[in-house]
Parts: sequence; C-alpha cells; structure tokens
Amino acid sequence: TGGAHAILPDTIDGSPGIFLGLFAHPTSDLRPETAETFTFGFDYGDDANDFRLGATFYSIDYTDRIGLPPEGGLNPFADPSLLPDIVYRAPSVAFIEEALQATQLLANFSGVDVTDPQAGAAALYALPNFWIYDSRFKNLAVSRQTGIDYSISKGFSLPWADLQLGVSATNILSYDQKASDTSPTVASVDRPGQPPDWRIRG
Repeated sequence: TGGAHAILPDTIDGSPGIFLGLFAHPTSDLRPETAETFTFGFDYGDDANDFRLGATFYSIDYTDRIGLPPEGGLNPFADPSLLPDIVYRAPSVAFIEEALQATQLLANFSGVDVTDPQAGAAALYALPNFWIYDSRFKNLAVSRQTGIDYSISKGFSLPWADLQLGVSATNILSYDQKASDTSPTVASVDRPGQPPDWRIRG
C-alpha cells in the first residue's frame, strides 16, 4: 500500500514513551472528496484609461476532504486528548502488525526488534507508554475556507511599447478543519505547512 513508518522515543503525555509514526499513505477507508462553492464579486473597467479593478468573495465547503489530520499549531504529544485522531493508544496488536507489514520502516530507536512483525507488534503493544502518531491521509470531517480575491491593473502607452502593470491578492478570511466528529475544529491558516492569510502576486 506504500507509505512508511518509524518507531521513535519521545515525551508523550508528560512521560517518556515510544510511538509508531504512520506517514505518507492513506487510510484504507478513503472516500472521494466533493465540495460546494459559492462566489460573488464585482469587476470595474475603464477602457479609456486602461484600468481594471475587481474583488470576489469565495466560500468552499468540502465533504470528505482528503488531507492530513490538522494539528492547528498544537503539540499532540504534550496532551494527546487535544488531538485524539493524531496521537492515540494502539487499538490492538493486529493494528500494529498490519502497519509494520504494509509500510516501509524508516527508523527504529525503540529497542524493540520488529524483524518479525507479529512478535514485534506484540512487544510494542505491551510497552507501558506506547502510542500511535497517525499522519496518514484521511477524509476530514470539516474543511471550510472563505476569502476574497483582489485584482487591479493599469495599462500605459509608452513611445516604444505598451506596458501593463497589475497586482492580484488573496486574503483567506477563515480556514477551519476538523479531522473527525470527536476532534476539535482548528484554524488552518498561518500555521506551519498551511497557507498564509495573505498572498500577493504582481
């Protein structure tokens, strides 16, 4: 199925622990994503002066958006209850064994031999502070974005050429995501790995 895993030590929920990180592959129950979009705006043009100005409000509401569970700038290892879809206790030995078999090992600093996935899974599950760090692609429960696109341009006639100057910008007003019905809604703008609230292009 592709993807990778790593078994690493870290401080989890305030105590030294080990986690199995799952990366770069989708969950087995992935569904197609859809979206409802809504836009309205205006465009103004002055042909005599070769001037254009426009602004468009947009709203995108995804259903089953495919993405990584959003962390919203929080540290899921500090308090796993804040982001229960990202850091959680392994549900079973079988879950661990399947992950070890289905994905490629990147690193193992746990001290547990996982050469035999069945025995390794049982040994990891028996650790007193063992967790799953789930960074797989999944269907998000909520993914909504609103914003405004701006554009302005002006043309100039010079003796040797016609010159067109313009600037466009996008202001993301809100970008809320939620991994599942039991996880919190987090802001996904101006966060590491997420878009800034302003983008300007000239």
